[in-house]
Amino acid sequence: MKSEERLRADIPRARELADVVVVAMHWGTEKVDEPNEEQLAYAQLLADLGADIVLGSHPHVIQPVEWAEGVDGHRTLVAYGLGDVKSNHETPHLESELAGMLACDFVRQTPEAAVSIENVRWIPLVNHIEEGAHAVYPLHDYTEELAARHTFLSQEKNPLEWMRQHTEEVINSRGANLPIE
Repeated sequence: MKSEERLRADIPRARELADVVVVAMHWGTEKVDEPNEEQLAYAQLLADLGADIVLGSHPHVIQPVEWAEGVDGHRTLVAYGLGDVKSNHETPHLESELAGMLACDFVRQTPEAAVSIENVRWIPLVNHIEEGAHAVYPLHDYTEELAARHTFLSQEKNPLEWMRQHTEEVINSRGANLPIE
């Protein structure tokens, strides 16, 4: 069964069984921080089918987050690329040391009401690699001292500033206006 056919079968079935439908997609162009045409087309399809959240992986870098509107007005939160939460790259790639998590609240106003997605925010993460150690830190806890020990962030000028700025530029580039923690 092809991907689109499978989604057309699985999403409505999941909607019958779940209050919130979250879809994980393995998609995108490696090392590119913008979604490609296929990602955009599938995001629209998923919104049209009624998925609530789409979490993307594969590009190895963070990509934008946006709300996609389905044909019936349903809004789908799409995170095109979460980045690498844990990696050990043979070839240094600065953008691959930056990842992220979405956080949100699922809210039901009354027992009969649909669940809404509220208080959406992005939590940037840093892949920390130094000789003999790997760890993942929230960017807000990552220090200059850690960056100075990182296998190749230590070679960059102002890596923390770059990570904060790059996160803001990429995550909100499609109008999500998410707070970044």
